[in-house]
Amino acid sequence: MIHKCIFLIISSHDNPIYEDFRNLHRIYLKNYRPLIRYFFVEFRENQEAIVVEENDYIYIKGEESINPGMILKTCKAIEYIDFIYNYEFIVRTNLSTLFHIPNLIEYLYIIPNTNSCGGFYYRSFITGTGIILSRDIGNQIVQNFLKYDLMKYNEDIIISGILNKLKTPYFNCKKFYKWCLIIDKEGEDYDEYYYIPTNGEFKDFDFPEDILHFRIKNTIDRKIDVMYFKLLLKKIYDIVIF
Repeated sequence: MIHKCIFLIISSHDNPIYEDFRNLHRIYLKNYRPLIRYFFVEFRENQEAIVVEENDYIYIKGEESINPGMILKTCKAIEYIDFIYNYEFIVRTNLSTLFHIPNLIEYLYIIPNTNSCGGFYYRSFITGTGIILSRDIGNQIVQNFLKYDLMKYNEDIIISGILNKLKTPYFNCKKFYKWCLIIDKEGEDYDEYYYIPTNGEFKDFDFPEDILHFRIKNTIDRKIDVMYFKLLLKKIYDIVIF
C-alpha cells in the first residue's frame, strides 16, 4: 500500500488543550485513510528505543524543546517512516493547523512526487504550519540538517535553509490556494494571506473554498482555538461536535 502522504504533526503534552487538538485532528483525518496516514510526533524520555510507534504516535527518545528539539524529532520521525512505510509526500504541520484535505489531495496531484517541496512562504521561509516534501527530499533533509550552522533557528527556518541550499524545486501553494490565519494579533504583516482577526473572541465567519489550511492561534485564550477548530470541522466536513 502506498500512502499519498504522511502527516507528521508536531505535538507535546505541555498544555492540556493539546489533547483537544489531537482528538479533533483524529476526527477528520481518519476519514482519509489509507490515502493519508498521520502521526503525532513527540519526545518521550523514559523509553529504551530511539523511536517507538504506538497507535497514532511516533515517540522519539529525548526531552521536549523548541531548538533543537523540533528539528531533531522531525528528522527522526522522517527517518522512521521512510524505513517502515510506502508513501509519496510528507506533510509536516502542528497541532493548531487544520487542513482542507480535498484541496491538499488535489495539490499533491499537481506537483511532482519526486524532487519537490511546497508550502506558503512567510518572509524568507516556508511556514511550519504546512511544509510539504516529496519523500526523496525528506530524506535529504535528514541527511543534511546537521551539516549547516542552522541549529539555533526554528525548525521551519532550518528546513527552508536546507531546501534552498539543495536548490529543491519549490511549488508555491499560493498559486492555487490560500493560507488562512485565525489569530488575535491585529496589525501583523501577513501580506496577501486570508486573515481573520478574532480580538480574542469567538465569532462565526465565512471563507473562500480555496483555503489549503487554517492556522488557529489565539494567545489570549487557547480554549477559543478549540471552538474555531470545531466550527471549521462543521463548515468543511459537516462534522458537528458539541
